[in-house]
Amino acid sequence: MAGETPCIPFGGVKNKGGYGILAAAAHGSRLAHRAALAEKLGRPVRGNALHHCDNPPCIKPEHLYEGSTIDNVEDRVSRARSKGGRYNQTHCKHGHALTSENVATYQRESTRTTITARRCMTCRKDQNKRIAERRKAARQKTKETP
Repeated sequence: MAGETPCIPFGGVKNKGGYGILAAAAHGSRLAHRAALAEKLGRPVRGNALHHCDNPPCIKPEHLYEGSTIDNVEDRVSRARSKGGRYNQTHCKHGHALTSENVATYQRESTRTTITARRCMTCRKDQNKRIAERRKAARQKTKETP
């Protein structure tokens, strides 16, 4: 849909994410794309205003649709726009390959849900070595002090 027609980029001030900011609230929001979607729907947006075009400053009503937070997250992950691209990464931030042998997955509780996370085992081993070295140095220091 969005690829068929060109985007209409917001021409005013934008926030860090590239979304247009209105000077005054329109349809219950100061974000330009939310106001444009509310205008199209004829009511305030319930949830999130999402882009078919994946272009944050776009305010073209045909490129916008209403969705839940889960829809937003799934859309972001499917387009590899997740911050850090955690599940699309091939290497950790230290350059180690994220293979099935080098990754540990674990679950942690959030306020609303259980989150599955990944951890680079090479980084974990390096961290454990640094911790052990600090502890050993601290023990040596206490032995040397009378």
